Amino acid sequence: MFTAPRNNITGRPTKPTIKIGNDEDEDSVESPFTKPQTNHTNANTLRPGNTSSALFPAPNSAQRVGRQRHKVVLQPGHSPLDWAELNSKTASHVLRGVDPSTPPPQIVRITKDELKKHKIRNDCWTSINGKVFNITPYVDFHPGGVDEIMKCAGRDGTALFYKYHSWVNVDRMLSNCMVGILVA
Repeated sequence: MFTAPRNNITGRPTKPTIKIGNDEDEDSVESPFTKPQTNHTNANTLRPGNTSSALFPAPNSAQRVGRQRHKVVLQPGHSPLDWAELNSKTASHVLRGVDPSTPPPQIVRITKDELKKHKIRNDCWTSINGKVFNITPYVDFHPGGVDEIMKCAGRDGTALFYKYHSWVNVDRMLSNCMVGILVA
C-alpha cells in the first residue's frame, strides 16, 4: 500500500514533487515514485541509450532460441470461436467418434494398442494426461496446421502438447472429444 508523505503542520497528504535537473546532474529526476540513482556503476542500471539490460526475454534465453512458431492460415469457419460453437452445437458422441450408446468416457478404458490404430487423418486419436481424445474433428481447427497435430496421432502426445501449449487447458478445449482413459 502506498502512503503519500504528509505535511508536518496540517497532517494532510502533500503533492508529489518532481524535480528535473539540478546543479550536479542535468539528467536527474527526483520523484517519490522512482528510486534514487546512485553514482556507482552497475551493469544492470538502466541509462538513457542503454537498452541491453532491458531486453526481455534475454537475447540467448530459451524463450528466444529454438524453432520459430509456424502458424498456418486457417480456412474460413475454422477459428477458435468456430470450434467453440461446434462444441456447443454438436452431440458429444459425434465429437467422440463413438456410438451414442457408448458409456461415458470416464468409464471407457483404452489400451496403447487400440490408440495406435487411430493414427490417420480421418481417424485420429491422441492421449494427453492419460485421457484419450478423438482429435479428428479438431484437426482442421489446429492453429499449427494438420501436419503438426498429426505428430501426436495414435500415441501419447502429452510431452509434445506441453512443449508448445503449456497455457492451454486441454480438458476444456477437447472435453467433448474425450473417448476414454488410457490404460497400460
